[in-house]
Amino acid sequence: METRRPKRARQVTYVLLCAAALAASVAWIASEWLDVSADRATDSIAADAYPADLSDRFDYSSMQHVLARHCLPCHGRKMQMKNIRLDAARYVKAYAPYIYQQVVTTGRMPLGNSTGMTDAERQFVARWFNAGAPTD
Repeated sequence: METRRPKRARQVTYVLLCAAALAASVAWIASEWLDVSADRATDSIAADAYPADLSDRFDYSSMQHVLARHCLPCHGRKMQMKNIRLDAARYVKAYAPYIYQQVVTTGRMPLGNSTGMTDAERQFVARWFNAGAPTD
């Protein structure tokens, strides 16, 4: 014979499940809102003029232009190939060694050099990384 839980226990379980679903929804909405804010910042970077000469630079502002041109099509807010996202400073800082390895050391990224990354841009990424990968 099957034992049923008391009605009160079922009600408490239901309330807890609803609260968990509500908390998850709020967290998702907040993360989407933050992502939209990051997108607006990234869009304004992409609209700015691309630095003409990267030879003596290693600042994050210039790095954002390189990322927007060569990385964000596959590693931005809308698409994160291999679960790598580079559209915000915190992600760029976390993946800085990987960026250096894939862009400078092995030259594997951008994949097949589909975006036409130049040697000067690769050297810029190396200088940025060797300067401590600043993101501010």
